[in-house]
Amino acid sequence: MSCVLATDMPEFSGPWKDDFSKAYAHTSVSIVREILCDGVITEAEAAEINDRFRECLEAAGLTEVRISEYGQLGISIPPGSDAATVNAQERACEDDTGWFPVNMLYNNVRTNPDNVDKDQLTADCLVRLGLRPEGYSLADLNNEYSGDNAFSDIADNPKLWECQNDPLHAQ
Repeated sequence: MSCVLATDMPEFSGPWKDDFSKAYAHTSVSIVREILCDGVITEAEAAEINDRFRECLEAAGLTEVRISEYGQLGISIPPGSDAATVNAQERACEDDTGWFPVNMLYNNVRTNPDNVDKDQLTADCLVRLGLRPEGYSLADLNNEYSGDNAFSDIADNPKLWECQNDPLHAQ
């Protein structure tokens, strides 16, 4: 943590300043405010919040917790539990640890540092990697997302997942 926690809202700058401001304003978790106050989330800070979140979930009896490199969460529902209970435990741990805003901002800044429209980046990536033809546009992507069979022809292609999660760095 590289700044002193202030009582006033820090003055954020850069392409993600509005998101940092909103996250800072909407959390009461002191470690999250410490992490956010300098407008930078380091890999170590993100890992610390992930560890706290995972520990909270495990303490609630959710032992099969997976957080992908892009911050997607996977939780197996334990025998005898139901989805509503697991979701409530997940939300409680998100609130207690501040996992969601830190995880979201860390991954968004890392994969899209200039805060460019992610859907446009995804459309461009699909073309760049040969998954969609030249001329495939943001409108085409939006139409595909709204359809019943979005990406059915390439659903098993790992490049699709890469374009959706890290379109600037997908190869």
